[in-house]
This record gives sequence, C-alpha cells and structure tokens, in this order.
Amino acid sequence: MSDYLTNRLYDSLQESIDAGKASKDEARKHYRYYYGDQLPQDVLAVLQRRGQPIRWENEYRKIAAKIQGVKINSRQEIKVVGRQIDEDRDIGHILTDILRSLPDSTDFYDQKDAADLDLLLAGICVLAPEIETLARKDRFGKSEKALKVTHIPYEECYFDPSARRKDYLDARYFHRVCWIEKERLEEIVKDKSALEGVIYNSDPYFSRSPNIDTAYGRKRALIVYSWFREDGKIKYRLWDYSSKTALLEGDSPYRFNRFPIAARALYRDRNALGSTHGLFRDVMPIQDSINFKLLRVTNLLGSHKLLIETDAVADAREFLEDYSRDDGVAFVEHGAITGGKIKDITNHAAIDKLMQLIIDDRKQAEAVIGLNDEALGMAVNRLSAKAIERRQNAGMLGLRNYLEASDQLDRDLYGLCIEMIQQFFDAEQVFRIVDENKAIRYFAINEAAVGENGVEIESEVGAINGSARGDKPRPKLKNKLDVGRYDVVLQTVPQSLGSAADRYAHSKEIMQILAAVDPRLAAEFLPHLLREIDSPAADPLRDLLDKREQAQEQAAQSPEAQAQARIAQAQAQTDLALAAAKVKEAEGSALAKAATAKETLERAKYHGDYARAEAK
Repeated sequence: MSDYLTNRLYDSLQESIDAGKASKDEARKHYRYYYGDQLPQDVLAVLQRRGQPIRWENEYRKIAAKIQGVKINSRQEIKVVGRQIDEDRDIGHILTDILRSLPDSTDFYDQKDAADLDLLLAGICVLAPEIETLARKDRFGKSEKALKVTHIPYEECYFDPSARRKDYLDARYFHRVCWIEKERLEEIVKDKSALEGVIYNSDPYFSRSPNIDTAYGRKRALIVYSWFREDGKIKYRLWDYSSKTALLEGDSPYRFNRFPIAARALYRDRNALGSTHGLFRDVMPIQDSINFKLLRVTNLLGSHKLLIETDAVADAREFLEDYSRDDGVAFVEHGAITGGKIKDITNHAAIDKLMQLIIDDRKQAEAVIGLNDEALGMAVNRLSAKAIERRQNAGMLGLRNYLEASDQLDRDLYGLCIEMIQQFFDAEQVFRIVDENKAIRYFAINEAAVGENGVEIESEVGAINGSARGDKPRPKLKNKLDVGRYDVVLQTVPQSLGSAADRYAHSKEIMQILAAVDPRLAAEFLPHLLREIDSPAADPLRDLLDKREQAQEQAAQSPEAQAQARIAQAQAQTDLALAAAKVKEAEGSALAKAATAKETLERAKYHGDYARAEAK
C-alpha cells in the first residue's frame, strides 16, 4: 500500500526519468556501437538480400582502448593528510595504508573499469562504498570489517535533474532502480508482511531490461532504493515500483551528511536539465560515415560494369555468368576484342577515393576526442624534442576533462571510505598492502599497546565486553582510528618514463654527478636509484633503507629527539652569534690595522720628502 512519502518519491522518480530519457537512450546507442551493433536493420536487410558480407569498423573500441592505455600508463599515489597536523598525522598514515590496500583487490579494478567506461560512453558514473561485516571476531568480540566498492550502472541511476554540481552533492534525491530476485528480496526484507504487496514481472517501461525474463519461471521485482533529504537529514527508503509498497526505511546510518555514493558527470547539456553525455557524441556520425564507405567499397569490389556492343557476344547472359567467375572462360565473337566492342569499366579510382576518405575519417574521429600520435607514443618524427613535447601536451589536453573527472571520482570515493572507516572499523585486525616496490607489507589497527616490559598497557576506563564490574579493563589501543578531519591527496604520475634500462642509466649518471659535488645528496638519491633497478638483488637493500627511514621518523617523533633538536637549534644559534661577533671583531681589527698602515705610509712619505729637500 502506498503512502504520501512513497507517492512523492514516485513523482520525483518520474521527473528524473523524463528529464534523463534522451541521455539514457543516447548512452544505450553508444554502448551498442561499442559492442559492435552499429548497422541499422534496413541496411542489414539490404546486405542480406545482396548476399554481401556484413562489415563494420569499430572506431569506438579502438579509441576507447587508446584512452584506457593512457590511463594504464599512469598510477595514482594516495595520501591522507590530517588538517590538524599534530593530532591527525599518525592516523593519516594508517588511513593511507588502508586506502592503498583497497585497490589490491581484483574486484576493485573490475568495478572501477566499469565506472570509467560509463563515464566515457554515458557521461556519468557512480561508485558506492560498502561496509561488509566479516565472520572473524577479535578477542573482544568485535567483528572485523571489510570495505568493498560497487559500481552502479548508469541505467539504474536517477538523480535530481535540478542538481547543478557535477558530483551531485546538491541533489535533493537519488534513486537506484534495479530488478531483484524474489529470493534475494526475502533475504533483505525480513518483514514478510511487507512483501505481500510486491508485484513481480509487471512493469512495462523497465521491461526492456535484459535482466527480466519470465519464460523460465523466475520472479523479479522492480525495486527502488531511494536516498533523499528531509528536515535537514539524509533518509532512505526501499520500495516496490509497481505497487508503491514501502519495504524498508529509516535515517541514514552514516555520520556524514550526504548520500553514500561517489558520482561524477562528464558533460552536461545546458538546455536540458538532467542530461549528460560522454566523449563519443561527435564520434557517432563519423563512425556511421566510415561504415557506409566500407560497405560501398565492398560492393564496388564485387561488382562489374561492362559496355558490350550487341554483336560482340552470341549470348549476353551466358557471357556475364562466365565472365564473373574467378576461373571462368568466356567466348566472344570474332573481332570483338580487337575492335573494342567490349569495354570493362573498373572502379579502382572510386575505391581509392573512398579509402582515402576513410583514412581521413579515422584521423578526424581521434582529433574530435583529442588524441594524437605523439600523446600515444606512436610518432616522434618532429623537428625537435620541444615540438614532440608540445604535441604530447596538446593531445593530453583534449582528454583532460575525462581524466580529471575520473580522478575526482576517485578522490570523492576515498573521502567516503575514510568516513566509513573511522565510523565502523573498531575491531583489531590486520591488513595486507603491496607497496610501490612490489613488496608485501602488513599493518594492524586497534591493536593493544605494549610497554617496554612486554606487558599490555591497560586503559583507564572501559571493561572487556562491557562488563559493569570493570575488573578487567581493556588494554590501551594504538593505531586507533579516532575521528578527525583529513584531506585526500590523489596524484596521478606516469607509470614509466621509458625502459627500465634507460631510466637506470640516467639515474646512474645523476648519481655520479651528485657523488662528485655533494656525497650527502648522493646518499639521499640512492633510494630512487634502487627503484630503477629491475632485479631481485636490490630488494634487500631497498628494505634496509626503508627500515632505516622508518626508524629515523620514529626517533624524530620521540620527546628525547625533539628535546635534542631544540638543544641543537639553540647551540646553532649560539654558534651563529659567536661567529657574528668574531666577524665584527675581525672587521674592527682590520680597520685599526688599516688606519695604522695609512699613518705609517704618510710618515714615510713625509720623511722621504724631507730627505730629498735636505739633499738639494
């Protein structure tokens, strides 16, 4: 049974459907072109009637593969920086490690690739982080948590069309419409009475979805998962679209005041609210032109044009059948060939012209997207390295909007993950991470702090399992994810700037220069040089340098090290003051000596003049 709130949500969903219908239809067509369904039905019927092979050239796939290749050649460096440096710095390092462990999952890259493809073709993509409760528990009975990221297809997403921001943070509502199996719906909704009004396999508009199939007795319900703002709060409701029956509802379980999704729009139409599009809107007519020309070329290659005088052959039909065979022998009347009574009109000129037009269309399709051969590393025949660099930058500028939108989506996603981690990760658990040197490293959160004697440090308050007696207090925790304010620094850097041998040779030359100028700089440059060595023999030395760096950081954070640093700073200031005093003293002594020398010189000059006068 529907109520007032469900009717409001239903109306808002219809508003979003009407506003985004053109965008979703365009996106579906782009996806059909991407997967090779490019020829209309009337063209297929003509080809079938002719017996001509079906042929198309998928520029969508080629351009998308090149764009994905540009993304693969770069990697993301994630860093969480606390806004209050002293209080949030250490927790920021832990959050950084947790976020770096997230992309180690294969499923994460599958979800991210699907979102990037949506952004490329549909112009909008949505990722939703979720907290998964694991079966394992720590020694205090708290369940361990895992963070997973799910891609929501663009066809299931319906936003407030009045939203102006590309990340939809100003949207009043967000609906996710999807088909759910009856058995799965019963697992989600525990109240069986609420499921009595659900209607299965009934909606006419969404029945175009390939997920619905009643031929095999499967029952699916069209469920809407709505997030909306009401009375200054974020709320949600799960309801059946066909019967408008509410199934689940409540306030948002999260502390942040936003929808629990990370969304990003690439391009939005000014004259149509809620309308988005991707990079391939201008490529579609070029793709149709290429397909038409290819079919025309294929038709010309298989056709013949002959001009025959009436007395050149005895039977024109028989002559054409024999002449059209690859190994055919056709007989003509005497003197027909020497007399020029048969003329074969070839299509080579038309075919060459069409092929040149096809090549121009291919270049035009890449130019519309913003790709060039220099950006892809496929052409370096320019006059200078500066010209190559400028062409590379020009190619990357065309893809800047797409690459920045993808990075902004990741930054927004990691920001949501930080909020969820701080709220729900309260158990003692260990994470695995693969660092930049491809080494596997483990770290723990919420683990018990151990004193110098190896005994756990007890906390001042709290008892295990909420015991009222408090006779067995909890140990003091380190790496506890307290609430703080953090910024996600997401930097995209090149994966490689050449072959490993070239990078190592260049780094070795720099190392030799630094060793001759300043050995201390050479020692600091050594870790970078080791990263360029593609050999397992360098791994132990890299690990040793990493451990030494970590030990130095820990020592620098200790109170004794800070006190010594202050003493060293004061001593340096004292030495600087003494040095300045010595300089002033030396300057005064130099001035006195200069005055004495001047006086001596004048006396000598006087005596010399007097001696010369006496001599005269």
